[in-house]
Order: sequence, then C-alpha cells, then structure tokens
Amino acid sequence: MLSGTIGSQVAANQDPKNGVPIIIAAIMMQGLGFWVSLLTIGIFIQKIFCGTKFPPPSARFGLYMFVGSPGFTTLALVACGRAASSSGVFYMDFILGTTGAGEIARVFLDLFGAFFWGLTAWLCAFASVAIIMGCFSGPHFGSEMTFSLSWFAFVFPNVGFTIGTMLLAEEFNSQALKIVTAVMTVILAIGVSLLWFGAIRAVAKRYIMMPGKDEDKPIAAFRGEFDRFEERYPSEAQYKMS
Repeated sequence: MLSGTIGSQVAANQDPKNGVPIIIAAIMMQGLGFWVSLLTIGIFIQKIFCGTKFPPPSARFGLYMFVGSPGFTTLALVACGRAASSSGVFYMDFILGTTGAGEIARVFLDLFGAFFWGLTAWLCAFASVAIIMGCFSGPHFGSEMTFSLSWFAFVFPNVGFTIGTMLLAEEFNSQALKIVTAVMTVILAIGVSLLWFGAIRAVAKRYIMMPGKDEDKPIAAFRGEFDRFEERYPSEAQYKMS
C-alpha cells in the first residue's frame, strides 16, 4: 500500500526516461494492493449487512484497518499526479503527441483520488459508528471497551486518510477540505496521546503484554478446545494431529 507513495516521491526527482516507468509501476502496484484488500473489505461488509454481529467492542478499533487501503490509494494517486506534472517527468510526446500529458495525468489522478476519498470517508464513519455503539453496549458507558493492542489500528490508516485529504484540499484549493484536514489532524494528535496513555496504563495494570492476554490468548483458547475434543474423541483427535 506504500508503493504509490514511495514511487511518487522517487519519480519527482528523476528525468523523464526513468520517471514515467516509476509512476506507471507505482500506480499499478498501488492498484493491486487496493483491489486485493477490497475483496477482504467486501466480504466483511457483506457479513455485517447480512446480520453477522460486529466484533467485540474492545476489538472494534481494528475496523480502522479498512480505512488504510483507500486512504493511502488517494494519497498515492494525488502524489503521482503531482510528480507527473512536475519537472517534465511526462515528456511531451508520451500521450499521442500531447504537449500537456503531465497536466492531463494530474487532473485525472486528482479526480480518481477524490473517487477513492469518498470510500475512505464512508469506511472511517462505519468504523467510528461501530466503536460508538460498542461504548453503549455495556451496563455503563465504555464498560466493554477494554484496552487492547488492536486500538493502535486507529493511527496508521487515518494518517494516510488525513494526508490524502490534505493533498486533495491543496489540489482543489478547497477551504472546506482544509478545515476538515485541520480537524482530522487535531483528532489524530489527541487520539495518539490517549492511546499511549491507555497503553502505559494497561501495561501497569497487566491488561496487556502478559501471558494469555494478547496474541497468545486465542492460541490458548484453541488448545483448551482441542484438549476437550481429545478427551471426547481420542481416535479422531489422533487423526487430526497426524
């Protein structure tokens, strides 16, 4: 998901002979990452729409992972458009002899960036609503929201979303998007501060980074289930182990 972002930065400092292949390859790899991730996103959203329950409240921050794919795709496309129109990266006769090939590419990539931005905003709102619902799911507000390491999924995807929004605001010279970017930046700063506070507090209270508390918890649960299965069906358990 970082191919497009890295490629745009590299291509901007290259001559046309090398810059064009870098931009094209960056867009191709970015598209590959997005469409593969979209398959996973689609399956999950379909399950939710068909009646499957949301994840446990304390694990719902992981839903922000879906924001990262279209968010960084927005960022990558707009950045590649800038690289295409800067320093003559797209040479004059690249597209049917058109002298403004770089500017044409920039316009199209900006529009496609806006296209993906809408999906990113919807997925971000979807995750946020699910988390708010989780806060009200217990007898008291937030009683079911036990800190876990998955909460850090709030940071990285939304960073890409915020930077992509900032680039679109600059490209379209939109004051509204600039205000949205400022608000998103403040929310991110507050969120990161609260996450680190929650992480330090959780370590101090031994909620995380303890045996059976983090990634080894489902493994321990699986072992317990297998032990009960082995007691009830010893021959079947031996077959499964083999």
